[in-house]
Amino acid sequence: MSFSSDVKTEACKTGITRSCCATAEMYGLMLYATAFSCREIRITTSNPALIKRMPTLLSKALKIEMPAFAASAKTTFQLTDKSVLGKVFTAFGYEFKDTALHLNRAIIDDECCISSFLRGVFLSGGAVMNPDKKYHLEFSTNHLTLNREMISLLLDLDLAPKTLKRKNEYVIYLKDSGHIEDFLTIIGAPVCAMRLMQTKVEKELRNTVNRQVNCETANLSKTVNASLRQVNAIKKIDRLLGIATLDKQLYETAMLRLENQDATLNELKALSKTPVSKPGLNHRLRRLLELSDKLKEDKG
Repeated sequence: MSFSSDVKTEACKTGITRSCCATAEMYGLMLYATAFSCREIRITTSNPALIKRMPTLLSKALKIEMPAFAASAKTTFQLTDKSVLGKVFTAFGYEFKDTALHLNRAIIDDECCISSFLRGVFLSGGAVMNPDKKYHLEFSTNHLTLNREMISLLLDLDLAPKTLKRKNEYVIYLKDSGHIEDFLTIIGAPVCAMRLMQTKVEKELRNTVNRQVNCETANLSKTVNASLRQVNAIKKIDRLLGIATLDKQLYETAMLRLENQDATLNELKALSKTPVSKPGLNHRLRRLLELSDKLKEDKG
């Protein structure tokens, strides 16, 4: 199953106790349903948990009785009777006519009802990406006014939503992992929120380790390249001039490098028989490189 399906399944485990919350959840489900008009309300889902939840929710929220459905690949809950549709519109504070949908905040006045409403919205029209791939949660509607009012609601919850138009639909989406975690917790899917949080921690840990490995690899590569240049320079000096002609400090440094070709500056410093600082040792090695370059110029 997908992560999105897991979220919906967990959210459906939330108990249906208060009628106001049942109404709020049903409101969210219908607002973001496949169809919501004075001719038809149609909710289509393939989530077994939601299929099982719908009849109980309809009965608790709107006193509408529907037979229980067996879970299948896709199940459609459809209301077409005008008297039933009128009852739904009245319950949600709408006139029984086709109009641009808006958000009736009176139905979601309490905090628990806001959670229930957003759960219904997500169950009906929401989706969330697997956090292993990317952080993205969205739901969409073809009603501009509703989209704007939903943005306002989410802003009130400090969720920082973004919006875009995709064909004929207005999409609200969240990209910040922390905001997605908060949203999942609000709608009753805290376990999935923890999964997302754990995935984020693991990603950050992997990225940190990768950065450290890359940094150490780069430093090691720099050390090896620098050592190779120094060794080649010392061998050239020995061939053209003779190491024994060098002053005592350069001679000791040259021999130290030749005998410890893989060592870092710190390791060379520790191996040196006479005390020398790391900058001092680096200075001597630079002098050897410069001397090697001059010998090349003189030979040319």
